[in-house]
Amino acid sequence: MCYNSKSEETKLYDFIIANNIAEEGELDLVTHVAGWSVETLESVIYARTGYRDVEQCLCSNEGYEDVYGDFEEEEEDDEE
Repeated sequence: MCYNSKSEETKLYDFIIANNIAEEGELDLVTHVAGWSVETLESVIYARTGYRDVEQCLCSNEGYEDVYGDFEEEEEDDEE
């Protein structure tokens, strides 16, 4: 997983917006009411998609895009 200066919450927020799961105003309202946290943002993902987290979205065949390249697990090379 790549790490950069953006928080996990910001990455989730951007993922939700970029994939049209919710609009910015909706997310702003929800996070003001329920708090700025991974749990809150994952709840939005679940409410809108039925998936529990970003990884489930990305594993689906519904075309969700990992805008930062941080959520997809890197494949390990098998060394024999």
